[in-house]
Amino acid sequence: MGEVFKDFGLHAPVCFPGEQPGRIKMLVALDGPVDDEVLDEHPALELLLVDNAGAVDLEVCGDRGIAVCEVPLQAAHSAAELTIGLILASLRRVVALDHGCREGRWGSWPGGRLKGRTVGVVGTGAVGMIVGRLLQAFGAKVLGYSRSPRAEFTGKYVEWNELWARSSAVTLHLPVNAATRRLVGMRELERLGVGALLVNISSPELVDMDALLNVLETGRLGSAALDLPDPLDREHPLTALRQVILTPGVAAMTEHAMDARIRDVARVLAAGHEGRHKSRLV
Repeated sequence: MGEVFKDFGLHAPVCFPGEQPGRIKMLVALDGPVDDEVLDEHPALELLLVDNAGAVDLEVCGDRGIAVCEVPLQAAHSAAELTIGLILASLRRVVALDHGCREGRWGSWPGGRLKGRTVGVVGTGAVGMIVGRLLQAFGAKVLGYSRSPRAEFTGKYVEWNELWARSSAVTLHLPVNAATRRLVGMRELERLGVGALLVNISSPELVDMDALLNVLETGRLGSAALDLPDPLDREHPLTALRQVILTPGVAAMTEHAMDARIRDVARVLAAGHEGRHKSRLV
């Protein structure tokens, strides 16, 4: 099990004492899809741990006699906290102020306040729910949009167009699929008031990035904060905009969340070794 604890984000074969290394029965694959090539490398595989069942062909695994268990990263609160941090950092211009101080510009630069601000939360799943509650703790007015409204959401649900028209900040918390890809375009961004903020920790695929760049460069949108899983080219126009905060896909990456995942992986592996893993099967 040492392999798992060394780097559980990669394809990590697991051997228990007494097992032959060439006859790997369990595989931890928490970083990206598992294709036929990976499965072919482990012909004796019986149990596959993934963070998302969509990363593997369940039918192929079934034909090969491989049981699949999901071990998702339980990091909703971590992601929600980053969202709030990015909102505050954008409103108070923390990054720009830091750069100014380092460049010898020690002047005042008034920022915005979260209290009393109307913030739209697009997607009220686990992360969006927590974001809504945290925003209200700061005194913000919270609007929500979801195709599956939840009674426990503490903000006010409104229609899609109304959310964009009434919000001075919007934060996105949606999965990427055919219905949500490039869901946010020029029409939505132009409905926001001048100087508004867009926060996206979910996926850049949710947004028409050309439209976003346009409204940022023209000043129509005041600022944006983006948590991007893939690196941008150093010459990408977004990297030159001081009103944009970029982070490298770290929404879920807190020590607490990662430690919890290690423990969850260990529990599933131990259960698999003892034949008690069926309750976790996909």
